[in-house]
Amino acid sequence: MKKYHMDLSQALEHVRSKRPQAAPNPGFMLQLQNFEKTLKAMDNIDEAYKDKILALTRALYATRSVKDDNIPCKIEEGLFLGSLGAASNRNALKSLNVTHILTVGNLLGLGYLSHANEFIYKVIEVSDTEETDIAQHFDACFKFIDEAKRMGGGVLVHCFMGKSRSVTIIVAYLMKKHHMGLSQALEHVKSKRAQAAPNPGFMMQLQNFEKSLTGVSLLWTSLDGFLISKQIVPTC
Repeated sequence: MKKYHMDLSQALEHVRSKRPQAAPNPGFMLQLQNFEKTLKAMDNIDEAYKDKILALTRALYATRSVKDDNIPCKIEEGLFLGSLGAASNRNALKSLNVTHILTVGNLLGLGYLSHANEFIYKVIEVSDTEETDIAQHFDACFKFIDEAKRMGGGVLVHCFMGKSRSVTIIVAYLMKKHHMGLSQALEHVKSKRAQAAPNPGFMMQLQNFEKSLTGVSLLWTSLDGFLISKQIVPTC
């Protein structure tokens, strides 16, 4: 049971296939049943422990990556994209004339209390999941970005990794502000920040946003890591 991770019935059947008369007495059977329960409990604990270690390792790796990734990427005049690390880099933000910080993520704004009097903040509480409706926040984010520019300052749009949520907001902003298509806006952002990659749910929302702006939708698929598109024109 322990050596080969067999349950009691499997182990007993295997022994009986070699020696048919094998029959532990009732007391021993009860002890074997208890031993089986103990082994299963230990397996569960081990798996849970492994999951915790894996989650912790991923968190530490992500935190280290974000800490190193602390320079805002300039998308256009007055508009910057970055990770939590960039949002924490006060000196870099000041040197770039960033006056506003748009945080797109859960509880990420709580770490900046020490900077509260130096920047104007807006926090959009959204998770980086395919089911999250991020499009409902587009207009509020656009207004915040334009406000920063009108005041002669700059705005940093960031999430945790600077990869999905914040990228989605900036791509949508470029599409509306500069009448770019989704492909053009995304490629522009990727040229400034290579890791930019909205999750599939956000990509679908950007596709729908493009359709609402132009009346034309692009069908997006992936082939060996490259995005390809097919134009779909609505018919009467």
